[in-house]
Amino acid sequence: MNRVLVFWIAVLFMFSGLTLFWLGSRYMRAGAVGATSTEDLTVEYKGDPLTEFELIDQKGNRFNSNDLDGQVWAGSFFFSSCPSTCYQQNIRLQQLQVKFAERGLQMVSITCDPVNDTPVTLSRYASRFNADPTNWRFLTTADGDMRYIQRVGNDFFNLMVDASTHSDRVVVFDREGATRGSFSVLNGEQYANLESLLDEVLNETVESNPEVSGSPEMEDPSNGLSNPPTDADSLQDTTS
Repeated sequence: MNRVLVFWIAVLFMFSGLTLFWLGSRYMRAGAVGATSTEDLTVEYKGDPLTEFELIDQKGNRFNSNDLDGQVWAGSFFFSSCPSTCYQQNIRLQQLQVKFAERGLQMVSITCDPVNDTPVTLSRYASRFNADPTNWRFLTTADGDMRYIQRVGNDFFNLMVDASTHSDRVVVFDREGATRGSFSVLNGEQYANLESLLDEVLNETVESNPEVSGSPEMEDPSNGLSNPPTDADSLQDTTS
């Protein structure tokens, strides 16, 4: 075979291999659970922690966390261009909406890509899950402020959040605004524990809510109520 032809065939194979490697790397960053550590997401904040937060929902309406006073609610983070894990996460939340919405459960899903996730984008995305905007709000900032989203994650959910990087955890709050649990919804056992806790908390009145601080339940990692995790499995880096 002509040596020149062999040379160009070798160059072609090498170029094809490099191209496949590059595309594979982009896919892994876009769809796989990453190894982002909490140290990578640490953000320094100045001033007092937020005592409330205000965002914009998928209908373009202002939403204040105080609107949830006296209600049982669950919060999580996502972004609409996530190709895999966010979709799976929100399918789980859709199941919660079907099961508990009539009993008063409220849910908020906060984007960690506020620049691209406008109310119009979120409205289209929410329709994929038949989200009822009266009890499941998809939230963004008015000005694409990612730092504000990070503060909400840190101050309200005790979760580290960064651009297109977030935990797969859902955090449950009772009628008094106390955190009752944090669950990885992509873990079958923890999802079952989440459903059990919601059933319990929705049956409570304000007067019957147990004290959260120092509760043995909150100290038992096996029931999904432990402090937010620091291992790689609890965070997903789905940057596209």
